[in-house]
Amino acid sequence: MGAGVNIRSPRGFTLIELVVVVLILSVSFALVLPKLPNVTGSEKRTELRRIALGAQSLHEHAAFKKKALLSSMT
Repeated sequence: MGAGVNIRSPRGFTLIELVVVVLILSVSFALVLPKLPNVTGSEKRTELRRIALGAQSLHEHAAFKKKALLSSMT
């Protein structure tokens, strides 16, 4: 082999680097997950209804604006 040839490729991550990243992610999840609220099924349904009503209201408002715009053009 010639002088200055690097046999070991510098690409990729070492096992130590991967272990450190997994450890950091584990600690982060352990700190964050307990703070998330415990949402029950009924709370999810209530929130989905609220979102659906908001979307319906926006749809009706857009339809009203379109009718008002069309009537003002004629």
